[in-house]
Amino acid sequence: MPSSTMSNLPLRHLLRRIAIAGNALYFLWISYNGVVSGFAASGVRLVSYIGILTLLICNVALLVSYRERDSGSPSSESGGPR
Repeated sequence: MPSSTMSNLPLRHLLRRIAIAGNALYFLWISYNGVVSGFAASGVRLVSYIGILTLLICNVALLVSYRERDSGSPSSESGGPR
């Protein structure tokens, strides 16, 4: 793995955690607004809320499940198995 990629790993982990926290905060904010309004919304607004919350959940799932490609595998540095 190139050294520039290794030096960016802590930054990538930090940004990933910030993105997850931001998505969670946005999810809570949308949920709070829904509770305060008694979940009274027009059909179009309700579909858009459900859509954005679905995208946020998918985004968090992808961020959490993401792993560095070939990080930690000894064969990636030597060009493959011998």
